[in-house]
Amino acid sequence: MSAFRRTDLQQFVQSLQYRIRLLAETRVHTDRLLATRHNVFGYIQPDENRLSDILRDLLDPAGPHGQGNTFLRQFIAKIPGQFFTIGPCSVFRENVTSRIESHLRRIDILVDSGEFGVAIENKPWAGDQKDQISDYVAHLERRFAGKFVIVYLTRNEAKPTSLRSGECDRLLREKKLLLWAYSGVLRAWLTNCYKECEAEAVRVFLRNFIKYIDDTFRVTAEEENDD
Repeated sequence: MSAFRRTDLQQFVQSLQYRIRLLAETRVHTDRLLATRHNVFGYIQPDENRLSDILRDLLDPAGPHGQGNTFLRQFIAKIPGQFFTIGPCSVFRENVTSRIESHLRRIDILVDSGEFGVAIENKPWAGDQKDQISDYVAHLERRFAGKFVIVYLTRNEAKPTSLRSGECDRLLREKKLLLWAYSGVLRAWLTNCYKECEAEAVRVFLRNFIKYIDDTFRVTAEEENDD
């Protein structure tokens, strides 16, 4: 390496070290007011079931957030071509597939308006069981006479592996199956909820949840290329 290049490299390293030290010193002062590194999710480390519990409570108009149907309304707005009318509804966790022979399956979250159903299958880490989503489709077809949508929620908008390719393509085309990523549509929904929320305690929770998603479900360049 030439002396000139060695000098340039030394200057760059010194500059970088200075900026890192300055950032650390600045953070010491700002964190007294902002606590930028504090996040409740760092303590509870939610698993798949706990994440589903959180989503269910946010979607429930009668949930502990106290915001009525605000969060549900923002969620439904993300669903294209839907028939869902915001009104009285029930939000279930682990709703059984009682309309089909495989009646022991449980849908992670179901928003039931009576005439339209929104099912959410939460797959942040695990894969499908054999015929899982196919069974959900059969159950929802019978329960809602074809007026339903399945939100398949993953890290990177993955397709269900428990659907035949042709059936998956048909459901995507009919917008009865939506592929959502935690860092994509779900994060955008939570951001809208944060903006609309009037309770400061819930706003803090939503801000922490969004930060948790940013830290946990950031999609790498390699993962994007795999798609």
